[in-house]
Amino acid sequence: MPPEQDDPRDRQIEALRRYVAELGRPRERSAPETGGEPAPPQRPPATVPWLLLTVLLVAIALVGGILIGQARANVRQASTEERGVTTTLGGTVSTPEC
Repeated sequence: MPPEQDDPRDRQIEALRRYVAELGRPRERSAPETGGEPAPPQRPPATVPWLLLTVLLVAIALVGGILIGQARANVRQASTEERGVTTTLGGTVSTPEC
């Protein structure tokens, strides 16, 4: 069959087959055709400082939450001791005025 009458899908299917066949093989790197030195490898983006900053902010938020929770628990405990209220797991039992 002449190339002019090929179905475009046949060419796409053949290109896909070649692509899939080469997936497992390492790619060959050719030297640039300009004849000069190969380009230096590109550096990956600097993700380590951003990762450390994120971990630091999460740690600060965790410690801050613990401190705020402890301060609120201390205030509640002090206010119940001032009123003379005894509590159980279910809540307030009674007050001296009862």
